[in-house]
Amino acid sequence: MASPRSIEGRRVLITGAARGIGAEAARRIAAAGGRVALVGLEPELLEQTAARCGADAIWREADVSDAGSIATAVDSTAKTFGGIDAVVTNAGVAGAGTVRTIDPSAFDRTIEIERVGASEASMSDRTRELESTRR
Repeated sequence: MASPRSIEGRRVLITGAARGIGAEAARRIAAAGGRVALVGLEPELLEQTAARCGADAIWREADVSDAGSIATAVDSTAKTFGGIDAVVTNAGVAGAGTVRTIDPSAFDRTIEIERVGASEASMSDRTRELESTRR
């Protein structure tokens, strides 16, 4: 078994993993021996990134602002990997403009993804059971 600080063998779910920071986090975690589940809205990019992460990597299409969608992704990951050791809540969007100039509906969507999305991924029933699924 890996040391407590090692990522080797850990099961990690990453939201917003199709591109950017999430995709790079997935690649680095996989390179360090972690098993990664990539979650996001762009299935083609998720599939490509998962392929770069190795045979153990999986991907799930899910909208983190939709509780049912993210719960399904978390449950599926936990079932496939036999649990989840860590969640990287990376999903996010950036509206065009400043707080004073952004369209209010775009601002609301940004807040929904940034705050609610992170909560849904990290507080789903499966992720609450992290302690019980750790090796």
